[in-house]
Amino acid sequence: MIRIVEDKADAEPYIKSAKDLEEQKQSAFFCSFCRKGDREVNSMIAGKEDVFICSECVDLASNTFKTEEN
Repeated sequence: MIRIVEDKADAEPYIKSAKDLEEQKQSAFFCSFCRKGDREVNSMIAGKEDVFICSECVDLASNTFKTEEN
């Protein structure tokens, strides 16, 4: 099953600054969901076969599930 979640219309797009781009160049791992580098986020969880998820995507997913339960 695939669930598509629409972004909020009033949400600001994520624009990478020069600092973000430099940190991305230095990153060894990237989130498989949002493509942010490990130096751009607080923490990263590793899965099998070079699959990673960042703490920001975990929070987003967690909030999505909490919303569904209510």
